[in-house]
Amino acid sequence: MLRYVLSSVRAHKGRLLLTALAITLGVSLVAATFVVIDTWRAAADASAHHRPRGVDVVVGHDGDEPVPAALMDRLERVEGVASTTGVVVGVAQILGRDGHPVAGRDPMARTIDASFDDSLRAGRVPARPGEVVIDPATAASERYRVGDEIRIVSSASLPEPVTVVGLLDPPEQPGAAFVGVHPSAARDLLARPGLVSFVEVRGTPGTDERVLRDRVSAVVGEQYPVITGSELQAEVDSAAEPDPLFTTIFLIASLVALFIGAFLIRNTYTIVLASRARELALLRCVGAQRRQLRRAVLLEAAIVGTVASLGGLVLGVAIGWGVAALLEAAGAVPVDVTGRMPRLLPRTVAITLAVGVVTALISAWGPARRATRVPPIAALRGEVYVLDRRVRRVRAIVGGLASLCGIGLLLAGGLADPAADALVRVGAGLTVVGVLVLGPVSTPPIARLVGRLIHPGRGVAGRLAAENAVRSPRRTAATVLPLVIGLALVGFLTTLAAGSRASATGGFDHAFRADFQARAFSPDASMSPAVPRRLEALPEVAVVAAIQSADAELTARDREAAGIGLVGVDPSRLAATLALNGNLADVTDGGIALRRSVARERGVTVGSSVRVRGAGDSERTFVVRAIYDTSGFGDLVASRIADFDAVITPADFRRLIGDPGVTTVYASLRDGVPPDRARTAIGRSLAGHPTVEITSRAELRGQLAADLDPALRVYFSLFGLMIVIALFGIANTLALSVLERVREIGLLRVVGMQRRQIRAMLCWEAATVAATGAVIGLALGSLVGWATTRALNLSATDVPVALLVACAGGAVLASLLAAALPGRRAARVDVLRALATE
Repeated sequence: MLRYVLSSVRAHKGRLLLTALAITLGVSLVAATFVVIDTWRAAADASAHHRPRGVDVVVGHDGDEPVPAALMDRLERVEGVASTTGVVVGVAQILGRDGHPVAGRDPMARTIDASFDDSLRAGRVPARPGEVVIDPATAASERYRVGDEIRIVSSASLPEPVTVVGLLDPPEQPGAAFVGVHPSAARDLLARPGLVSFVEVRGTPGTDERVLRDRVSAVVGEQYPVITGSELQAEVDSAAEPDPLFTTIFLIASLVALFIGAFLIRNTYTIVLASRARELALLRCVGAQRRQLRRAVLLEAAIVGTVASLGGLVLGVAIGWGVAALLEAAGAVPVDVTGRMPRLLPRTVAITLAVGVVTALISAWGPARRATRVPPIAALRGEVYVLDRRVRRVRAIVGGLASLCGIGLLLAGGLADPAADALVRVGAGLTVVGVLVLGPVSTPPIARLVGRLIHPGRGVAGRLAAENAVRSPRRTAATVLPLVIGLALVGFLTTLAAGSRASATGGFDHAFRADFQARAFSPDASMSPAVPRRLEALPEVAVVAAIQSADAELTARDREAAGIGLVGVDPSRLAATLALNGNLADVTDGGIALRRSVARERGVTVGSSVRVRGAGDSERTFVVRAIYDTSGFGDLVASRIADFDAVITPADFRRLIGDPGVTTVYASLRDGVPPDRARTAIGRSLAGHPTVEITSRAELRGQLAADLDPALRVYFSLFGLMIVIALFGIANTLALSVLERVREIGLLRVVGMQRRQIRAMLCWEAATVAATGAVIGLALGSLVGWATTRALNLSATDVPVALLVACAGGAVLASLLAAALPGRRAARVDVLRALATE
């Protein structure tokens, strides 16, 4: 039987090729997922070695509150402490060769000393002010080398020239655009006189870091967090770990791709074994038992699965490398992944092979079991069992009920006000199950209708194509359903993305009244006070709202303190630039405006008193004068233009927080001023501030829509691979049907059908199957997508009909290409040999 299996694989290798390709594509995603994760982790482990040596304890590592430099004197008197180092962390931006800030990564600056000597990639640590180290990624992208003079800028300084003396990976923030400065330069560059971000404590030889941590904690108290160096390293490593969401999405996509591939494998073996019924019957006649034949078929599937999985492993490494490069280019990977070889672990090889082989075995089990049930005498007589003789009534009942209930729940959940997300989730699940179960019942009538629509008046070839597409309901359903799944996901994502874009742009149009936004180069940085003054001096500008922001804690009604985002701005100017749906004009010194969600959580109303704690021990009592609402903005819009929880006047902000600088400026133009002229005037006025980003209203609106694009590209790429697998299924089914229908094709040629008509018949058959899958899949996906946009309470829903039609057209065109080779093969069938075929 083993020799029979091996000879069968060699004899039918052409038939099994597309099956192997389906497995290869499916398992390649599994392999790619693990390759990306393992390479990412290897890069993160490598970056862990770029930490200062000998640090046993860290005080104030979270950076929430600066640590007084005077505290280090007290710490050095603690038993077991050898030395302390005050580290200043801030924001400094590297300017590229074009004079603009380096884009794509968050900027970070930090003091560097001799403890980093062993961690440098090249060069040395700064020995004096005016010398810096930068990260290798920035050096490579801007073609900077050790010894080059570059310019950097921070919130506390204008662009100044410095010399690159070394290359070092960011110690605390993997993936940042990093600048390491000499400790004596921190005061001028990072504006932290008398304060440090955290303190590194080194113990004497033989001192346990946990014992030293407890001693330091007793001196510091509860004001600043104290952790060991090992605990800090674990936090840094965790920050560089692959995102669990990314892992989950890719693994789910891999499973869906394998599920689609399983349909193709099952369909292939069903057709192949049906055509080999006489062969199997002869084996039964010479003594082979049913279980031997089943084992032979499963062994054949295992061989195909193994070979295909090895191909998928190779392809997965390439895909993983490409995905890693895309993620790193998009800034989603905080470490240098593409700077090292892809990591292929034995676990990845084992899982990939196991998944591919098991998928092939499970998919081939049903066809093998059915094929070996055919009585040998019946097979020898040519009474080969016919697939899909009838569909069981229970399938029609169960599938129909599930589909109807699912669609009903989707409509009920989507049309409810507010939308019921639980109904939408249950309805989506029932609808998908119903479509899968009902496939052999629903596919033939839909395919027949679609066939009449897409090729009316196509003559004999068109009519035969329509009939061939529905002659075997189960086979057609097995061919269509993979395409249904892929296009349903595309339709779902397309509809959801269109609704999200419409909601974001609609919320922005309602919320943003200003014409321009000026922001610092980083959320953690601030602008020079001269920026809003220069904008106010322009004759084109009518209103300028300069916003200062900081983190604070709010206490109300004896409840526990809660963290809030606090801004200081002239309330009337803010109301003129943002539609906050609250009477901010009532907020004066001593008053505060709260976001409605915060006020509801803290149980306060207009007139209530609240306490706000700022930097250090500064704390003040405010009276709630207004409650504003940003729920109509949408989460994406609110996070971009109104990401704050409370508003106070600039004077109160300075008394509570200090003067950290302006982070955002909104500017409204005078009536009749063209935006282009204003943009030119603003650019000239702020020419001396290269790190200030000026964005017009139209540009902000476009950025909101573009924020969704990176994720959509990844998802559409994954779903596109699923559709490719489904198209392989169409090509495979047609190719095998040509082998099945050799005599039929010969008879058609005898009665006058020409070769081009044979080719046209196969192409129209493929188009009918693809169009059927597109109709079912896109209708299902867009319905679930619409209900999901309603369940997410998006302010707008949009079903992109034109884009969905384009997707359907693309699927049909791709199916025509997939049918080209089977059609050519069918047209070249020798008529006499075809008529002699049994």
